[in-house]
Amino acid sequence: RRQFERGDRLRKLSQGIEQDGFWFALSIRLAPVFPFNAVNYLLGLTPLPLSTYILATAIGIIPGSFAYNWLGRGGLEALSGGPPWQLVGALAALAVLSAMPIVLKQFKRNTA
Repeated sequence: RRQFERGDRLRKLSQGIEQDGFWFALSIRLAPVFPFNAVNYLLGLTPLPLSTYILATAIGIIPGSFAYNWLGRGGLEALSGGPPWQLVGALAALAVLSAMPIVLKQFKRNTA
């Protein structure tokens, strides 16, 4: 933690989490591009309460898990000679999930 506190980034991240910890954790979990281990470690260095972390993680990983499972099923179907519609749908779902943090940020900004 001392290593991260030397820079300004962890302080800014901690301030943001103190203000909107749930939304931050949820948006980072919805985007399926961030490695879970790195996010777990990073959020552990912040003042995010454990209950908020657990709730945001539980809600945030469900859509990504669904999309990755759908991607696997669609890939298997496409490799078996079937139409690639499942694969295309799963890739579209992953693209939408990747854009969710931006959408949530805009929604939060418009409601504030």
